[in-house]
Amino acid sequence: MSLKKSHKSYPQAFKDEAVLMVLEQGYSVADAAKSLGVSTSLLYNWKEKHQALQQGITLEESERDELKRLRK
Repeated sequence: MSLKKSHKSYPQAFKDEAVLMVLEQGYSVADAAKSLGVSTSLLYNWKEKHQALQQGITLEESERDELKRLRK
């Protein structure tokens, strides 16, 4: 018998606040993740995506949707 893990999704506002705890409030990723009840790797992923968006390296979801619509 195998146990299937379910993936919990978090609202974007929660992710943004978690990242800001690290970037603006001086929390370490480990401390912020522990206090929020998420894994450190998940918070690192959110942080990388946030920083990429801030630097203009990646597109926001709404921008990706618009591109898909325009390509059709």
